[in-house]
Amino acid sequence: MKQKKLTHVYFISGMSASSKIFERIHLPAEQYKTHFLEWIMPYSRNESMTKYAKRFAEQITEENPVIVGVSFGGMLAQEIARIIHCDKIILISSLKTPKEFSLFFKMTKALKLYRFLPINTINFTERLLMKNGTKKIKRTLSIYRKYLPLRSKRYLLWATRSFL
Repeated sequence: MKQKKLTHVYFISGMSASSKIFERIHLPAEQYKTHFLEWIMPYSRNESMTKYAKRFAEQITEENPVIVGVSFGGMLAQEIARIIHCDKIILISSLKTPKEFSLFFKMTKALKLYRFLPINTINFTERLLMKNGTKKIKRTLSIYRKYLPLRSKRYLLWATRSFL
């Protein structure tokens, strides 16, 4: 009896998010093999999305994959599809083209407001709240850390610039 070839499905989370956001997704094992990809650190905040996508795509080892991308992960999935042949790209809460940007994002890009993202202040406030906050705040921050672990300044500046 001929065994049916598995479809390999690669999942890419949104900006700063861990692949743990997909932890409850279970596809039929007789048809699909799932791969949950993690963000890698950009070489610099000026690394092009194309160069980053080439490095990121090294995690994709199967031919003709299906790539599921959430938000910024969907934008990266589209960039990867320019590099390797993909059977399908599935976008969740993502943009297909820059024409779909809201007025807010267009203005943020035009005025380069992303340069003023207070990353250090956000991280400091989080540490302060984790140390001195209520049980509810600490529980919320623990969940935040679980699902949004990547908050380095280099990564966030690169991701924000690349998104825009």
